[in-house]
Amino acid sequence: MDATGPQGLSEAEKAIWNAISDSEEGKGGDEKAGKSEQSGKSKKRPYAGMERVGVGVGVSKRCKGGKNRSGKWGGGEREGEISRVIKTLIKEGCAISDRIEFCLDENEGGIFAREDINQGTLLVRIPEHLSIAPEYNYRPERVIKSKVLSFLKQAKELSQFEKTLVHLLHVINTPESPFHSLFLKLLPKSFNTPMNWTKDQKDLVKGTELESSILNDATDEVFKSRVKPKLDEASQALGWKKDVDFELFQWAASVICTRGYHNGSNGPYLLPLIDQFNHSSTVNHTKLNVCNGVFFHIANIDIKKGEQIYTSYGDFSNSQLLHTYGFVEEDNPLKYVSLQAHEIYKSVTKILCASDDQIPEAEEDIKKRIQMAVECKWISDTKRYVFSSKDLTVIPEELLLAISLCFIDDE
Repeated sequence: MDATGPQGLSEAEKAIWNAISDSEEGKGGDEKAGKSEQSGKSKKRPYAGMERVGVGVGVSKRCKGGKNRSGKWGGGEREGEISRVIKTLIKEGCAISDRIEFCLDENEGGIFAREDINQGTLLVRIPEHLSIAPEYNYRPERVIKSKVLSFLKQAKELSQFEKTLVHLLHVINTPESPFHSLFLKLLPKSFNTPMNWTKDQKDLVKGTELESSILNDATDEVFKSRVKPKLDEASQALGWKKDVDFELFQWAASVICTRGYHNGSNGPYLLPLIDQFNHSSTVNHTKLNVCNGVFFHIANIDIKKGEQIYTSYGDFSNSQLLHTYGFVEEDNPLKYVSLQAHEIYKSVTKILCASDDQIPEAEEDIKKRIQMAVECKWISDTKRYVFSSKDLTVIPEELLLAISLCFIDDE
C-alpha cells in the first residue's frame, strides 16, 4: 500500500498539504505545534471538523462485511482499547474527524461515516513518529534518542522490511512508549494468509499461480538459516528478554505484510487506526497521503452517512489479495494471471530434455539465451509475465519471444 506525494494531490488536498507544511516544518513539529496551541499563539490548523480532545470520535460494534486484512483479534475488549488508543493519539498530535467511527467486530474492523462527509474533508492525520517503521525522517526530540531507532540507523545490512520487523519485535519486548503497548493490543492475534496455512490447506492450491507465491514464503528452515541470526544480533544489542521463535516471527511478518504502508521506497510503516480502512477495488473513498512526516487521509468524494469508507490497497488480482491480505473480492475487476518466468523456463526445459540428466545443462543454456535477450533489450528483465483480463486469448509479445528463444536451435 503506497502513500501519495504532492504531485498526486487535488487542489483541496494541496491546501491541506500546505497548511500542514506551514505548521509542521522540520523535526519536532508536532511538539512545537502542541505547545503553541496551548499558549494560544498557534497558526490556524487544517482541522475543520476534527476532534482534538477525544470527544465525539465514534466507536461502533457494527460491521458491514468489509474487505479487510485477514485476522482474528479474540476477546471482547477492543472497544475500550481502541478508545484509549484514540485518546492517546490525539494527545500525541493526531487529528481524527468527528464525522467517522471505527467499527469493531470479532473478526474484522472498518471505518464508517457518522455524518455526511464532503469531498476534501480531512479524515485522520497521524505523525510519522507514532508509526512502527524502519526509520523516521521527522520526529520530536524525545524520539531521537530511541534505542531501537539508533540501532536501525546503523544496521545497513538489514532490508527495509527487516528493519520494521526488528522495530515491531522491539516494541513487543520493551515498548518505549505507553502508546505502542496500546497499539499492540489492537493487532490481530492470528492470520488466515497462506503464510499461516497448514500443509493440507496449501495442498488445495497446487497447480495454481498461488502455489508458486506460497513457495516464496519464509519457512521454518529459511527462518533459522537466514532470519534468526539477524534477529539474535538485534536481540543482543537491544536487550530483548523474549527469544524470537518461528511462531513469533510468523505473526510479526504477517502483521507487516497485511498492514504495512509504503511511502515510495520508504516503509513499510505500521500506522495505527489508519490500518482500519478496508479495501475495495471498485470504490475508492479515500487515499493515503504523506507530507513532512505526517500521514493523512482525505475524502476523495462525497460520502453519505452510514457508508463504510473504503480505500485501495493497490491494483491486485484475487490471487495477490489472498496471498498478501488473506481475502478475495467477488467483484474484483482485476482478473489476470501472473506467470513467473522461471516456471515457464522450467516447463520448456522438461519439453526439450529426453531425460532428467539433461535438465541442468538445458537450464543453463536457457538462462544464457534469456540473459542475451535482456542485454539486447529484446525483452525486459522481469520476473513475471501478466495476462490481462481484457483479452486472455492474447499472449504478451515478450512472453512469446522468450519461449521462442528457448526452442531455437543453436545453429
